[in-house]
Amino acid sequence: MNTHIHDAVAYRNGWDMAYKAGVIGLISIVLSLLSFLVIPGMLAGIGAVAALIMWLVALYRLSQGYNDPTLFRYSLWALIIGVVGGVVLGIGLVLAMGASAAVIESASEIQNEAIAEAGGIAMLTSMGIWAVLFLILFLASAILQALVYWRLGNYTDNVLFKIAAVLVFFGVGGILAYVGALVEGNQRRKESLPAT
Repeated sequence: MNTHIHDAVAYRNGWDMAYKAGVIGLISIVLSLLSFLVIPGMLAGIGAVAALIMWLVALYRLSQGYNDPTLFRYSLWALIIGVVGGVVLGIGLVLAMGASAAVIESASEIQNEAIAEAGGIAMLTSMGIWAVLFLILFLASAILQALVYWRLGNYTDNVLFKIAAVLVFFGVGGILAYVGALVEGNQRRKESLPAT
């Protein structure tokens, strides 16, 4: 029996929610493979958001169950930083493309290739700066996610979470975390509530 458990009800509810999040998350991943079709693509997006919310709720409950508030806090910060990183990437691409298009267009009107080349160089430089900023935010988010998965692996002795902690840097750790949540959640759901 796990000796890290602080609140048995939160522990049980957390793993139940993690199991459900894993099911919906994996269904969303399968549906995303069919995203070239309109309906499965929309369902994949809706399912991904639902799975993410359920995962956060599960981690909130597990953080109470294990008396480890960092499980939820790190996950929430990873999500916030990830969203900010996506916004930064989008804004950076729009600004870089828009500014360089304006320079190239004005240069072509006056038929000056040097200005057009400078516009292209400015676009690439701007995109590079925005990409570095995005990469920093991605790494910060990935580190926080990896810490959460590693802690779950330590609490549960489930190697899938520890592998997910490493694979999160390659963009596929979340998939394995959902599989780990399914396996661990299913096992924990079958257990009787541990004594507190």
